[in-house]
Amino acid sequence: MLSGDVTSSEVTSPDQQMTQLCSPTGVYAYTLNKTVDGDYRLLVQAANNTQLSAQNQIIWSRDSQAPIVSLTTKPSAVQLEQVSLFTFLTDEDATTFECRIDSQIFTACQSPAEYQGLNNGTHSFAVRGRDRAGNIGAPVSFTWSQESYNTLALYHFSSATPFADSSLYSGAEHNDLSNSGSTLEAASTIFGESRRFTASSLQSASASDNNSLDLASSRMTIDLRAKFYTAPTSTAPMTLLGKLGSSGNYGWELRIKRSGSKYVLAFLASTNGSTFTEVKSQAFNLSTGSSAGFYHFAVTWDQGLVKFFIDGSLKGSASIGTAGSSRIFSNTAPLTLGLSANNQYPLNGSLDELRLSQVVRWTSSFTKPTAPYTAD
Repeated sequence: MLSGDVTSSEVTSPDQQMTQLCSPTGVYAYTLNKTVDGDYRLLVQAANNTQLSAQNQIIWSRDSQAPIVSLTTKPSAVQLEQVSLFTFLTDEDATTFECRIDSQIFTACQSPAEYQGLNNGTHSFAVRGRDRAGNIGAPVSFTWSQESYNTLALYHFSSATPFADSSLYSGAEHNDLSNSGSTLEAASTIFGESRRFTASSLQSASASDNNSLDLASSRMTIDLRAKFYTAPTSTAPMTLLGKLGSSGNYGWELRIKRSGSKYVLAFLASTNGSTFTEVKSQAFNLSTGSSAGFYHFAVTWDQGLVKFFIDGSLKGSASIGTAGSSRIFSNTAPLTLGLSANNQYPLNGSLDELRLSQVVRWTSSFTKPTAPYTAD
């Protein structure tokens, strides 16, 4: 005989019967039809005249609804970081999750789910839930573009597209320049044309701040060719490029300045936005004038360790903050060529083949490149 969360109308076999006649031995079954989801308790008991057996209790759930999964964290539409993170939740307790990346099959997963080392390009993520009853919900998905390129900005300064960024970043993360007076120089260049900056006119070129430029905070390499029509003075260094900004928003900058009778490269960086530290290369001789050649300058930043290279030769190293853990403050200043903040320290010279990278490309002396860079 049955009792508990059941009525005779829900018994389909034997038809609408809460009791069955039975012999001392045998196997007996009831078929129930529950139409409403919920948790139920069924009691089964045997009766012999007025004697009743102990009750056996069966607890079960009816669940016909698949779980609904929601994404709570996902990458940006254009993801610049190496790690893509997803978090998700469901409207049912005791739900297990299954995830899929791109065309792979669904496999068991948990929130958060992280994916790293993905190739650059378009990717898709999907997650679905499976409840205790075995119901599988519809997957919820997200598609994004993975862009984790080494080259953050690359300027060839060719006459066809003199201010175009040749890096592989797209959309708002592309770093095309806006020109403010710099002129084409084709007579004396490295690989075609270069841009000339005249100090007296405070000429410059700049790219607006964005997320891709912030990727250089941990590791960075600056490569460029530069020639000088006049030399910096003891009180007026010349700015090559940077994102220095102002107090509370300091970032970094690369300059050339006079040191006694010679010259040094000076790299300025802030780890807190409020103050900055300047470190310098070894001193070197500088040729100037319209007939002077181009120098190849490179500076690397590796979490606080700075190295200077002039025409491929290592020319000194220094630390800012704690080497191995320092990060440059991610400020909002534009990337500016040829001029520092507040129209200070203008460049009187030309720039060519300028590359900014989020990796350390040089650790020791090297042979300076003999061909234009290719973005990677």
